[in-house]
Amino acid sequence: MLKNYITIAVRHLFGHKLFSIITVCCLAIGITFVLIIGLYVRNQESVNGKIKDAGNQYMIKSRWKVKGLGLDITTIGPLAKTMKEEYPTLVAGYYRYNPCGAVISAGDNYFKENVAIGDTTLVAVYGFPLLYGESGNAFPTISSAVITERVAMQWFGQKNVVGKSFGMQTTAGGF
Repeated sequence: MLKNYITIAVRHLFGHKLFSIITVCCLAIGITFVLIIGLYVRNQESVNGKIKDAGNQYMIKSRWKVKGLGLDITTIGPLAKTMKEEYPTLVAGYYRYNPCGAVISAGDNYFKENVAIGDTTLVAVYGFPLLYGESGNAFPTISSAVITERVAMQWFGQKNVVGKSFGMQTTAGGF
């Protein structure tokens, strides 16, 4: 039975060549677009895949009276803290940051980096895993920092840099 279906399909393909070429090309284009859209959707879904409670994370945006005055994700500093205090059942935690440029000194090496100076709630709010150190006590002092593995290798030449120190001088600008 399957052999008969294949024979009929081959005869139809060779009997109607133009129609067959158009059909096969359209099918190939359709499958290609489905795969591209699927890869795009998968990539977008994986962006926040490692963030704790990603579906319940929200960003406060501003509407400036003067258009172009500031970034739309910029708000006044104490707003997040006030919202947590005023609405404790609605706001479980918050994270604020300030992106800026900085000159980093690690030993005899100096690097110009774009950094984000932020609250110590970073690890707790987003649930990021730490390779080294304690996630419950990621910021034991006010001068503590969390850096990525790539940055640790660049600045110190090793992955485990718990207890190492570096200097930071902020500059004008940033990202």
